[in-house]
Amino acid sequence: MLALGFATPWLLWGLAAASVPVIIHLLHRRRYRETDWAAMRFLLAAIRKDSRRLRIEQLVLLAVRTLLIILLVLALAQPILDGLLALPLVDQPVHRVFVLDGSLSMSHQPAETSLFDRAKQIARDMVAASKPGDVFQVVRLTAIGPQVIVKSPSFQSAAVAEEISRLVPTDARGDALATLRQIDELLGLAADVKRKEIHIVSDFQRSSWAGDTDAEQAALRSTLLHLADRADLHLIDVGSAVAPNAAVTQIGLAAGEPFVSVARPARIQVGLRNFSSTRADQRTIELLVDGRVREQRSVTLPPDADVVESFRVDFSSGGEHRVQVRLDDDSLAADNSRWLVLPVRERLHVLCVNGHTGDGPFGRATDFLEIALAPSHVATRAAESLIEPQIIAEADLPNIDLSRFDCVFVCDVGLVTEREAEQLDAYVKLGGGVVWCLGENVQPDVYNRVLFRDGQGLLPARLVARKTSDDETPQPFGFDPLDYQHDLVKPFRGNPNTGLLTARTINYMRAELAANSTARVALAFAASDPAIVTQPVGRGQSVLVTTTVDPRWGNWPISPSFVPVVQELVLFASAGRFSERQRLVGEPLSQAYPTGGADVEVMVTRPDGQSQPGKMFSVTGTAQSQFTYDATDRAGVYSVQLGHPLGRSELFAVNPDPRESDLDKLTRDDLAKGLFAGIDFNYRAGGDAASPTGAKPYSSTNRNATLSLGLLFAALYLLFVEQMMAWNFRYGLLLLCPPLWLVPFFQRMTRTRNP
Repeated sequence: MLALGFATPWLLWGLAAASVPVIIHLLHRRRYRETDWAAMRFLLAAIRKDSRRLRIEQLVLLAVRTLLIILLVLALAQPILDGLLALPLVDQPVHRVFVLDGSLSMSHQPAETSLFDRAKQIARDMVAASKPGDVFQVVRLTAIGPQVIVKSPSFQSAAVAEEISRLVPTDARGDALATLRQIDELLGLAADVKRKEIHIVSDFQRSSWAGDTDAEQAALRSTLLHLADRADLHLIDVGSAVAPNAAVTQIGLAAGEPFVSVARPARIQVGLRNFSSTRADQRTIELLVDGRVREQRSVTLPPDADVVESFRVDFSSGGEHRVQVRLDDDSLAADNSRWLVLPVRERLHVLCVNGHTGDGPFGRATDFLEIALAPSHVATRAAESLIEPQIIAEADLPNIDLSRFDCVFVCDVGLVTEREAEQLDAYVKLGGGVVWCLGENVQPDVYNRVLFRDGQGLLPARLVARKTSDDETPQPFGFDPLDYQHDLVKPFRGNPNTGLLTARTINYMRAELAANSTARVALAFAASDPAIVTQPVGRGQSVLVTTTVDPRWGNWPISPSFVPVVQELVLFASAGRFSERQRLVGEPLSQAYPTGGADVEVMVTRPDGQSQPGKMFSVTGTAQSQFTYDATDRAGVYSVQLGHPLGRSELFAVNPDPRESDLDKLTRDDLAKGLFAGIDFNYRAGGDAASPTGAKPYSSTNRNATLSLGLLFAALYLLFVEQMMAWNFRYGLLLLCPPLWLVPFFQRMTRTRNP
C-alpha cells in the first residue's frame, strides 16, 4: 500500500505560486475595438486559419510553466511515498532503534560464534553504514534490567558501535512485552527525525515470543501494532532452524527430605532433559560439592524426554555447602550447570514459647513438647538430638532473633500483640515455620483480630469456640486422618500401632477456614472439626493445632503418636528455611534480619567474582531490616557478607529458567500468521553470517522513498522544455513527448518491410 507524506509540509503553501502564470496569462488578454478594413480581410482569414493551433500552443505553454512551479514546491516539501522502493533517495536522517535479544538462548553457539555475537555484528554493520544525521538508540531484550542501553538519541555512530560491542548476553529469559513497551517512549525522544525504524535482532525463541498466556499474547500484539504505526519494523532472525540441546533443568533434595544434617546422607535429585525430538543423547554428568567432584556417571537422554538421576552425598561438617551438577559441554553451555545451596545442620533449632506455667514438674505448656522434640537431649542433657529446643516465656518473644531458629512453637499464649504478629509474619514469609498450639489461656477474639484478620493474616483458620465433651457428648474426641492425604500424616498410613487413632481429646477449639483459603486440614476430629490446619505464607508455613500439647485437654501428649507427629510438624514447618536460598535468574535475593534498627553494610560477591553492595532498609514497625539485591543476571552462587552487628555470610543459588533451554523457534510464517498477523514488517534471516569478521554489512531496505530528487530533475527538464517551446513550439513539444520521436522511425520501418 502506498502512502504519501511530506517531510516539510509547511512548504506546500508555495503551491499558491502556481497561479502566477495563469494570472499573467489572463491579464494579457486584451479586448480590441474592431474596424472593418478591406485590406485586413485577407490577414484575418489567415489568422482564423491558425487561431486554434495558436490557442492550443499557448495553453500547453501555460500548463508547462504552472507544472514547473508545482514541481519545485513539491521538491522543497520533500514528499515521502511509503512502499515505493525504486525511486532515488535523498539523504534524509533516520531514527533507528536496535533491539538485541540478550536472553540465555542467544548464547547458543552452533558455529565459531554465538548468536549474540552475530546480532552485535549486524547492529555494528548497520551503524557503520549509516549517514551523518542518523540517530541511534540501543535496547537489550531481556527480563531483567538494564534493558535500555542507549536511551538518549545519539548521533555518534562510533560511540554507539562501542556500546554495542560491550554488550553481553544474560542468563535470564527474554521478555519481549516488557522490552517493546519501553520503545514507545524512545521513539518520541527524537521528534525532529521523521523516519523511524525498529530493528529487532533475535533468535525468535518460541518460549520468549509466543507468550505464556492469551492475555500476554494479546498485549504483545497490541504493542507491536502501536509500534508499527510509528515506525518501520525490521526483523533479523539469527536463530538456527535445527538446534538440539540438552540441559540440567532441576536440582533439589529428594521428596521427604526437607533438610540436611551431618547425621544422615542427603539424597539429591537432578532433572535432565533432551530437547531434541529426533535423536537420543549420550552425556556425562558430574556432581560437585564445594568445587570438588564427588561422582561422575554416563547417562542416556532419550529424545524429547526427562530423566531423573539421584545422588547420595555425605557431609562431614555443618554450615552452608555448594552443590553443582554439570553436563559436558554442548552448543549451549549456559544451561549445562545447576547449583544448590544446602545449609547442612548438625541440629535443628526450635523455639518454644510457653504461655502457661502450672504446678508440678510438667506444669508448663511446653514440657511434653520439649520431650517430643528431643527425647535424648532431655534425658541425658547431652547434645545428641537432631532437634535442639529452646524454651522461653511469652514476654521474651519480642526480643528474640527468630532468624536463628528453624521453627517456632507458640503454646497456649493468651495475647499476641500487633508487633509480635508482624515479627512472626515476616519470619514465616521468609521461610520460617510457626506452629500455633492452643489452650485455655488463648483468647479467640484477640487471635482472630490480630492473627486471622478475616483470612488475610497469619493464622490458618478463624477460632470459633471451645468444644468440650459433656453430658451430651460424654465420649472424648478421636482423630480422623482424612485418608492420610496430607504430607504430615502420610507416614502413618499402614501403621495402625502408632496410636494416632487411639488418642483421645476432651477439649479443643473449633475452627473455620476462610472462603477460598489456601489452608488444608491435615488431621481432623471425628466430628469433622479441624485438629491440625496448615497454610503456606510466603515461603514458609503456618500450622494451627486446635488442642493442647500437654495433657490438660486429652491424652494425646502421652500417646505413642505424639512424638512422631511433633517430629513431622517440625520437618514440615521448617522446609521453607532450606528452600529460601534458591532463585531463578532475574529474581531478587532477599532476606530479613533482626538488626534492631542498626545500619548494616552488605556486600554481594557475584559468580563472576565481582563484588557489589546490596541494599538494606528497615522494615516499618519492626526491629528488622530487609536485605535485597536485584542484579541476578548470572547463574551461579552469590555470597552475601553481612557486616556488624550480624557478622555472618550466607549463600544463594541462582539458576536459569529451564524454558530458555528449549531452542524451538518461530519461523517467518509463524510470525506472519501469528504474532505479526496484519502487521507490515520486513524480515531477513541473519543466521547465515558465520563469523563477525566475515559477515557482510547489513543494510535495511528503506520503504520510505523520497521523491525530491526526481522532482528536481523533472523541474529542470521542464525549464529547458519551456525555453525551447518559447523559441520553437514544435521542437519543445518533441522534447516534452520523447515517445513521438519514435513515430517516424516506425513509419520508415513499416514502409521498408511492406514496399
